[in-house]
Amino acid sequence: MTTHVCDLCGTADSAPIPVSGDYKPDGLPHICGGCGFVYAKERRSVEAIAADWDRIWGEGYTSKWPAVQARLFFVAEWFDQKYGWDKKRVLDVGAGEGDFLKMIRSRGAVVSAVEPAQENVKKLIMAGIPSHKGPIETFVPSEVDVVTILWTLENCGDCIGMLERARDCLTPDGRIVVATGSRLMVPFKKPLSAYLGKQKADLHSFRFSLNTLKAALRLAGFEPEDANYWGDSDWLVVTAARSEQYRTVQAPFDDPGQVAEFFRKWQECFP
Repeated sequence: MTTHVCDLCGTADSAPIPVSGDYKPDGLPHICGGCGFVYAKERRSVEAIAADWDRIWGEGYTSKWPAVQARLFFVAEWFDQKYGWDKKRVLDVGAGEGDFLKMIRSRGAVVSAVEPAQENVKKLIMAGIPSHKGPIETFVPSEVDVVTILWTLENCGDCIGMLERARDCLTPDGRIVVATGSRLMVPFKKPLSAYLGKQKADLHSFRFSLNTLKAALRLAGFEPEDANYWGDSDWLVVTAARSEQYRTVQAPFDDPGQVAEFFRKWQECFP
């Protein structure tokens, strides 16, 4: 385990979210005292976190669950209506069993994958999807039109590094799509105990609001474009264009006190 400063603003000042430690015996995410970003301060290596997700897939997690199918279909349809998939070269980071790529391949996309779980890579190859086994940090960039990171950015060990690597894979006019279920600064939709879970804090190293996700994208060399109406949805989906204003533009962050109060209210209303 190594100790990290805030990935967005570099501030070392942080405090655990103000709820009972009983929620998460392996530690609670921290709130940055500078920008309000919620992140795991203590983390394992990128490779160790990727290996843990390999274990979770092996224990029965699957993209065949109806809720997972629904969110993947939403992204496929939402992007298709705005930009279209036809003839676009698409790289999916953390592609899982390939269900999303199959959905957009049927809409004309030319698809490829980065996926750390060995059994998933076998399924991807059997489905005719070119695949790299491992985290994106070990992937040699190849030029594509769209990179998708769906319910994966929050689960890595270095969110800015993952976004920067995705940027390296894009054409100059390329676009990224990030989807997450982080659920910050919006109405509560699940018990706080279910949101935090019982696993290691760095299994979900980052918890995004719309502000902090846009800030991460800008820091990694993107300019955010569109977001779904996520206030009453389980999902936040944001598109961003590759930008040349690399690490120079800041976005509005969150007030740390308001983030702490958000968690207090969540514990009070929906523990």
